[in-house]
Amino acid sequence: MRETKKAVVGLAIFAIVVATGVVGCESGNTGGVGDESGEVASGGGEETGSTGGTIETSIAGSWEGACCEIDSDCDSNTCEAGACHHAPIAGECWADDDCLGDDVCIDSYSCPCEAPCAKTETGTCGASGSTEGAGDETGDETGDETGDETGGETGDETGGETGDETGDETGEEALFSFFVTSLEGMQTLSGSLDGFGGDLGGLDGADTICQQLAATVDGGNKTWRAFLSVVEGADGNPVNAIDRIGDGPWYDRNGRLVAEAKEGLLLERPDGDPQINEDLPNELGQGQKQFGDNHDTLTGSNMEGMLYSTDLASTCNDWTSAIGPGTEKMVMGGHSWPREENGQGGGPGGGGPGGGNVPPPWTEACAGLQVGDSCTVDKGPKKFDSTCAEVEGSEPVKVACFPPDAGGGDGPQSPAHWIAAHTVPGCAAGVQLEQVGGGQDTDIVGGGGGYGGFYCFALTP
Repeated sequence: MRETKKAVVGLAIFAIVVATGVVGCESGNTGGVGDESGEVASGGGEETGSTGGTIETSIAGSWEGACCEIDSDCDSNTCEAGACHHAPIAGECWADDDCLGDDVCIDSYSCPCEAPCAKTETGTCGASGSTEGAGDETGDETGDETGDETGGETGDETGGETGDETGDETGEEALFSFFVTSLEGMQTLSGSLDGFGGDLGGLDGADTICQQLAATVDGGNKTWRAFLSVVEGADGNPVNAIDRIGDGPWYDRNGRLVAEAKEGLLLERPDGDPQINEDLPNELGQGQKQFGDNHDTLTGSNMEGMLYSTDLASTCNDWTSAIGPGTEKMVMGGHSWPREENGQGGGPGGGGPGGGNVPPPWTEACAGLQVGDSCTVDKGPKKFDSTCAEVEGSEPVKVACFPPDAGGGDGPQSPAHWIAAHTVPGCAAGVQLEQVGGGQDTDIVGGGGGYGGFYCFALTP
């Protein structure tokens, strides 16, 4: 499996600049930044929208161009060619080793150490010799193979029709029609290390996030939709995720089949390529599991891909709110990969007592009691009266005090289900990539193991 050199894993602090101004390359300056030059002030950025629009954020410490030997010399998080730079986002690069596999970095420009310049520019990852414009100077690979030694127009035209790494309508990229939004993608577009939380800008905003992330890996020529349900659509009626995504088939970034049709999606795991159905990949074609306990994925949907509950709190106010209180254990999510059972089995809400997604206050409330006995949870973010129930799959049998709505909202759930595994802790923004189980006493989207990611489908394969 291909990996990036500097994949964002866990909560390592990094900074990303997405700004429209000209960035000056001055060494050793850690003070404020002039508005006239378009630079962002050290010490804090400002998010200007939750739908992936223009985002301003800061680079704390060393300026672009400051001298360095290793990454730790740079507060801006990466050292390339002896100078500090901000970390590139997916699909962009400063050097070849920022790219996946055999791809190379094309058209990046970096100031030499401490040398003043007008600007620095990240390049684009692509196959050597087959990128846009390559035929103009030296001819692309296809031009060379057909005898066009000088590139020119023949190299351009042939490469545009047959190149397999330039975003043309062939091969793996032409099939690309499914992904899980990556952590680094969500952090970049939100301008926050905590991601968006439940405020995705509504369905339109979530669709825009899908479209923007797809565009970073040459998928922007298709129409993308977020696999999310809402209580009130544009016409005031509910919208079901399964009705938003076309008819299939769907493939990941590497051309592997996710499912041929909707029937193949409406199973515990999609029925496509066994290489990926247990670890659904992000927009880069990378399985999620390698990056930590990041399996919780927002859907607001039941096992049939239909709206899980008509309570607006169950969809984070139809994906416009990142306020945690009042949304605890209300929002249904699936598992991009089915986390191991932590030795306890599953149950309503997923996982098992003391290690899965059944919080300790729920199990403690039924200590010494039996199935059917009345119980009260009086600590933690959600307090309620209920009845003790068996934790499904537990051995020996365990009981817990589940909330009255824990078993289903408007549909069932399963601990391994990619759409409806259990409810997430809440709608507040936040990331948790360590396997601690349950997200107890939190109300963040990632509290049970995740960061508020969601699924994206292209309407056409």
